[in-house]
Amino acid sequence: MEQSISFIPEIYIGENGNWFINGYDTGVKARGDDGITPHIGENGNWHIGETDTGTPARGPEGDKGEKGEPGSMGPQGATGATGPQGLTGPQGLTGPQGPTGAIGPQGATGPKGDTGAAGPQGPTGATGPKGDPGVIGPQGPKGDKGDKGDTGAMGAQGPQGIQGVKGDKGDPGPVNIANNLETTEEGYALDARQGKILRDTLSNNLGKLVAISTFGNYVKKGEVITLTEDYTNFKMLYAKTGWDSTTGISGIQIVPFMPQQCNVALIPVFVRGTLLGCESLTFNSANHRQIIISESNITGGNTGIRQILGLR
Repeated sequence: MEQSISFIPEIYIGENGNWFINGYDTGVKARGDDGITPHIGENGNWHIGETDTGTPARGPEGDKGEKGEPGSMGPQGATGATGPQGLTGPQGLTGPQGPTGAIGPQGATGPKGDTGAAGPQGPTGATGPKGDPGVIGPQGPKGDKGDKGDTGAMGAQGPQGIQGVKGDKGDPGPVNIANNLETTEEGYALDARQGKILRDTLSNNLGKLVAISTFGNYVKKGEVITLTEDYTNFKMLYAKTGWDSTTGISGIQIVPFMPQQCNVALIPVFVRGTLLGCESLTFNSANHRQIIISESNITGGNTGIRQILGLR
């Protein structure tokens, strides 16, 4: 019985770059532009592209030889190259990897995706710096009337009021009489002779008064009376108040006050003996030549404080 014997052809690339089959130069380049892989044609020969190499893919069948004695196992040889697959021609060698091409232009933005599910709440961050104060809001409604507060401290003594009507005759006074202005003991009456002394002293002082402001009509709150001298140069100041006709002095009052003993002086304003109102004077501590009308309930007209005089 005949037995077909197949053999594996030796296919390789020669030094000239052509395919060689069993030492035969096929004349076909292994690495060409077309990248042709050998294959077995219908006639059983190796074909490269359309070219029939004339080399059968299978060798002729030989006679069956006698079975030989098993030979001793030789050393394991090096792993040979992978042969071609079955009847299909061998796979061509992979060419070298070409260089990476340039990055192409960025494509157009795709449509917006659906909103993802909300992630878990993160930890509370550190407290930020205090912000600027906000805009003051509108005034709220008036609250209920509060409880009555504690009685405040007694204020400074006000100026002497208007002389009242003469009262009924009183009980007999003390029998102790002092004919001087130095007795301070309780129970002593001032001798009438001191009245003239007081009047003369007052008249002398009034004659020594120096006008330290121009004659005007100061009635407005916030108005400044400018002095010609430092008010601390005087031991007593006087305010001319009331009404006059042009340059007359009808109804003029002279009210004394001491800037060394108070920061604010309350000055009553009289017109022909009738109290018309009051004005408060504040002494400018930064400028001793200024007195400010800090309060006034005088509505106008030829009334109010007219002039400041000083007694050295």
